[in-house]
Amino acid sequence: DLAFVRPWGFDVAEIRVPVQVRYGTGDVLVPPGHGEWLARHVPNARVIVDDHAGHLSTPDEHLARLQSLVRGLGG
Repeated sequence: DLAFVRPWGFDVAEIRVPVQVRYGTGDVLVPPGHGEWLARHVPNARVIVDDHAGHLSTPDEHLARLQSLVRGLGG
């Protein structure tokens, strides 16, 4: 929630690493507008919008995605 009321300490427009912005339009915890804002402001972000998902609506898929990212980092 603090991300909505305080500066993050960096400008997302300065991000130079690959970023994936993924959000569900049915999210009731983080407004979809936040994902839309990130998609517009993070340079070259890969944006995935799920019109049928909410906040962590498929936890097993999220865990598998994170594990895949860690493996890709050599972890």
